[in-house]
Amino acid sequence: MRRTGFRADVVQMIEARSSCQCEVMASGCELVMATIHHRRPRGAGGSRREDTNAACNGLAICTHCHHKVETQRAWARERGFIVSQWGDPNDVAVHWRSRIDSNGRNVFVFLDNQGGMIDEQVTRF
Repeated sequence: MRRTGFRADVVQMIEARSSCQCEVMASGCELVMATIHHRRPRGAGGSRREDTNAACNGLAICTHCHHKVETQRAWARERGFIVSQWGDPNDVAVHWRSRIDSNGRNVFVFLDNQGGMIDEQVTRF
């Protein structure tokens, strides 16, 4: 049977990056991490792609935000919480914790495979 979840060391990296707090923080957020969400879904039966269970593909997420991501896919996709099956999570920036800069623009970051964030980008929806 093929393993379809994050390895323990990857879970630890994501927990350290997030401090076990939700990384989405949408309106109504419960703040505390409940699960790790795959940004690029595994699909039925898992995935053979190596980056499926990499730290860049995982977000610590609360139950409320996870429900919102799963039910409001277009909203989630434009914020990097969902990556298409053909996409690379290394190349899709995330609107991490709904951060906004001093000019009112949304701040995006790229997640790396060491559990960090790199190359901040600022954009407006």
